[in-house]
Order: sequence, then C-alpha cells, then structure tokens
Amino acid sequence: SMPGQPIRVVIGIGLNCIPTPLDNDSLFKSISMQEILKREISRNQLASHLLNGVIPALEQFSAQGFRPFLEKWKKYDLLC
Repeated sequence: SMPGQPIRVVIGIGLNCIPTPLDNDSLFKSISMQEILKREISRNQLASHLLNGVIPALEQFSAQGFRPFLEKWKKYDLLC
C-alpha cells in the first residue's frame, strides 16, 4: 500500500454450526458449534456475537496497530 492510503483486507471466519457427516478418509476431524454447546444455535445470533467482538478489535487495530494484540497472538500462534 502507499503511505497515507487506507489498507483493505478481507477477513474470513469459518464455523461449523450444524454437524454434518464426514468422509471416512478425512485427515481432520471437524466439530460443530452445536456439538460443543450441546444445543441448537441460531446462526444469526452467533454472527451477532462474533461481530460484537470483531468490530471493536478492528477499530482498536485501526487506531493502535498490531502491538496491543501481539502477546495474545503469540499465545495462540503455533508457529511462534
């Protein structure tokens, strides 16, 4: 990006809300939010909760950069 120009990114969040049958040859076991919570969930309510957490974090990132997130990132990043 050019100095002084806004940076645009696309953020994708993939969640399994409802359990689905897996191919027996799958290398990775997946789990759904419904299986974790042991109850049905509303995708709209889940999206609302996610956005309520993501939007403030994006605003903080826009104002302060990555530094406030660095220690938490290191905690969860398997490559650090």
